[in-house]
Amino acid sequence: MSPLGYAAYRIYKFGGGFAYDDTKIALGFYGVSLLFALLSLPFTKVKNPSSKFYQTLLMHLTALGATYTFHEIDKKAGLLMIPYAIWTGCYTLLAYTMK
Repeated sequence: MSPLGYAAYRIYKFGGGFAYDDTKIALGFYGVSLLFALLSLPFTKVKNPSSKFYQTLLMHLTALGATYTFHEIDKKAGLLMIPYAIWTGCYTLLAYTMK
């Protein structure tokens, strides 16, 4: 997870902090994606695989949004986010197959 933290730091630093809307949006996508990642832990114990799939789909979509907006602000930060976006995609695919 340290590349994600470094990418968020670069966005905050090179994006001008919270004074600019694009930085707020990018870090918002990032925060919501991490929130969905934390919320996925209780869903592993739920016996409803359909709800887990939709939760992981939201996590993946916000990860893609964060990756895209990070790349628009700082290319290196966007590249650091690509493995996370791929991982969330694989996790979503796994949840879909269990659905």
